[in-house]
Amino acid sequence: MTASRLWRGWALVLIGAFVIYLVLPLAVTLLFALATRWTSTVLPEHLTTEWVIRTVREPRFGETIRRSLALGGVVVLADLVLVVPALVVATIRQSRWRPVLDAASLLPYAMPGVVLALALLRFYGAAAPALLNTPWLLGAAHATLALPIVYWAVLNNLRAIRLHELYDASVTCGARWTQTLRYVVLPNIRTGMAVAAVAGFTASFTDFAVANFVVGGSWLTFSVWQGYIMRQNGHIMAVTSIVSLVVTMTTTLLLIRLAREAGLAPRQARGGG
Repeated sequence: MTASRLWRGWALVLIGAFVIYLVLPLAVTLLFALATRWTSTVLPEHLTTEWVIRTVREPRFGETIRRSLALGGVVVLADLVLVVPALVVATIRQSRWRPVLDAASLLPYAMPGVVLALALLRFYGAAAPALLNTPWLLGAAHATLALPIVYWAVLNNLRAIRLHELYDASVTCGARWTQTLRYVVLPNIRTGMAVAAVAGFTASFTDFAVANFVVGGSWLTFSVWQGYIMRQNGHIMAVTSIVSLVVTMTTTLLLIRLAREAGLAPRQARGGG
């Protein structure tokens, strides 16, 4: 009994230390966002909402958030539309292509984001100059960066549900390919799709380096605007960091809920023989 209590005590200490490790930087950032002056004291001298109000009133605040939200949504949708059908086909019918897809999915991780951005600028500067400094090129770049995360999240879910067995059962029941994909595959990989959507959206929404190189100030995203604000006022930068966290967490919850309820959840079985 004593050993059990000692183990529980150490477990609580470790969990508490981990929670503090995660929460403390966020709490300090929030305090700095609300501080009037914080230089020589342990805690801020006074608290104020002035910086929050000034941030919200910035002309670029709402505009850049809407842009980044739209961009993240497009990136997630594009990656899922590309990855899910390709992986389903590769798993069921064209398994010899799987090693090629696995290797290709890791290519974006093999190079830094800055190198990828410069390569895109050099290539499209020669092949399609009209796409330079446009959100279309940035969306393609972000989709490429998020592709490995989406790919492996969906692939692991397909492995977990034993797709071959589900496919064989649906074919035995006379289901067409489209029916199998819609009513068998998608409802069973909604967890993997939700994880992929959350990770892909976060990678796009929080990216600074690629967005700064590809579009810069010609089509400001929220993260690039944050970089400009940081040079002007640290308090406003802290406010935007908290806003970014809140937006990411809210979007994460919404994506998970949509994955469960909006068209991906299994339908109720209808009565009848």
